[in-house]
Amino acid sequence: MNPPSPIHPGTTAPRRTGSILLVDDDAAICQSLGIRLRSCGFEVRTAQDGIDATRQALASAPELLILDINMPAGDGFAVLERVRESPATAGTPVIVLTASQKPGLRERALSSGANAYFRKPYESWDLLRTIDRLLDR
Repeated sequence: MNPPSPIHPGTTAPRRTGSILLVDDDAAICQSLGIRLRSCGFEVRTAQDGIDATRQALASAPELLILDINMPAGDGFAVLERVRESPATAGTPVIVLTASQKPGLRERALSSGANAYFRKPYESWDLLRTIDRLLDR
């Protein structure tokens, strides 16, 4: 049975497929968002620092990357740069999801190759709609 729709309460959501690498140094974010994405049908792997994120992205070439900016061992911009440099992941859609309120961060993320930008807290239905759009669902 399909899960409840996060967009239209009282209806069911379409079953989704695809692999997502979720990168955030906040374990609670990885856990809660990972549960939501898995309940929608996505295969989700997680990383909590820039080094592990880069290693996993380049090794497994996920279909989509959700990337925090402020992390230990290489920030999100370093990960984004490496992902965009590799032929295997250059076209992978990247969503930046950050709590940072630094001015100009959204513009920097998008000009660095991110396909979408969200600031925490975020609306999960809006994030799912963006994931569907980026994966051409």
